[in-house]
Amino acid sequence: MALNPNYPVVDYGVSWAAGRSQSPVQPYWCSVLERTQEQMSARRGKQYELDQVQPGELNLSLANKDGALDPLNSASPYAPYVIPYRLIRERQQWPPTQNLFTQNQATSGEATALPNSPQVEPPWAVGAAPDANSVWQNPFTPVTVIAEGSAFQGSNVLQVAFPAGGAYPSFVLAMRDFSVAAGLPHTFTARARSKTASIATRVQLQIAWVDASGNVLSSANGTAVSLAAGASVAWSTLTVSATAPSNACGAVVNLTAVSGPAAAWLLQCDGWQYERASTPTLFTVPGVWYPTFTGYVERWPQRWTSSGNYGVSDIVAADLFAYLSQQALAAPFIADLMALNPNFLYPLDETNGTTAFADATGKRGPALVVQNRLANTLTAGQSVGSADNAPPADPNAITGAFLGSAGPVLQSAAPLPGSTIGSLFSGGGARCSTESLDGPVWSARVRRLDSNNRCPSYLHAQCVCCLRMATRDARPNLRRQYVLLLNGQQSGFAVG
Repeated sequence: MALNPNYPVVDYGVSWAAGRSQSPVQPYWCSVLERTQEQMSARRGKQYELDQVQPGELNLSLANKDGALDPLNSASPYAPYVIPYRLIRERQQWPPTQNLFTQNQATSGEATALPNSPQVEPPWAVGAAPDANSVWQNPFTPVTVIAEGSAFQGSNVLQVAFPAGGAYPSFVLAMRDFSVAAGLPHTFTARARSKTASIATRVQLQIAWVDASGNVLSSANGTAVSLAAGASVAWSTLTVSATAPSNACGAVVNLTAVSGPAAAWLLQCDGWQYERASTPTLFTVPGVWYPTFTGYVERWPQRWTSSGNYGVSDIVAADLFAYLSQQALAAPFIADLMALNPNFLYPLDETNGTTAFADATGKRGPALVVQNRLANTLTAGQSVGSADNAPPADPNAITGAFLGSAGPVLQSAAPLPGSTIGSLFSGGGARCSTESLDGPVWSARVRRLDSNNRCPSYLHAQCVCCLRMATRDARPNLRRQYVLLLNGQQSGFAVG
């Protein structure tokens, strides 16, 4: 792979079998860099101070001469995954090197810590296991990052503990989460040695190519190498080279112990390198891979140029913020209550004309409006104004409007002056019946807001549910709002 020292190494990879609901993400990446043409663009956030924050979007033109990106092509090597919401990433390595592994993979966890971007690639902790997304290990032979004074490079190595009586050949670990380019040569190199003296061991590297579904297509084995053994002996070089099949959509490179002793022993490895070449070159610590975009391809549109002879797919991908744009966020007060996992929560914020009110938790049936002996009415979808929207300086003071849950309320027209909210809600002519709840007959205590829609702080640790209701009594232009709090730990209203 020819390098331009003034331009980063760019990687566009698609994980074909990885959709939005997959967790953890499939670690196989198929390079589409070789298909890129014309222009690309990526943007996110907002373009100026007063603009709305927009989801990240990637626009990319991919050559489709073979029809592989046609969703109707069942013979495509990517079938049946040329569908919406396939995982795609764009990343760039700087400074550019021929080593396409991450810094942690190549140096046993010694990535360069970036003070302003700690999430880019944090170093692996000494004494802990390596990142599972980058290194796949055998649960019977645990891998640990250790400090080693005679490391191949730097100061860390990966050490593998083999138990006594182990069977051989034995899978040791696999490097993964790199992009594979179909039809191109790939070479992998690693250094290994036995930390335990006076034993005979042989190890080798293996490439396993996988298809779009993650099934192994074929594999290629490197030469098995006898390792030097001892506390500070020289490192042996392991290499494997192969050309990716035309339908390869990912790969892993395995380190395998071909033979070993019956006794327990320690294997160390370091200095991993991956390059798009048919032969290995000298080891180089790779540059930092900067993740410039990760999202999901929304569609695979088709167009043709050169009089219909040249196919192109202009893909559009969006990051996960696009999913959030379709979700209605709960009001802060309601969200706080839902976080406490209440038994039920009736916000009473339905639109005008509603006669059944939903439980926001989904655990209970609807509350229905039913008629009783009095003639009052319950009307949903009503507004309650406030003359004072300033937040209170003292949380216990009666000042400021209730701002934690914007939206309509349920309003009750009192049939007689002086009627209580308890009779309006549970004993009046129209009432909300919640017969789906278990337990004794409900009682209620409520807190009334004053004429400016202000209320003191009344929330406490036991408050886990909320009902809001506005009432208007017989006197003109006098309206009060009530907030009813349900205690989810009891079968009834505990309001205070």
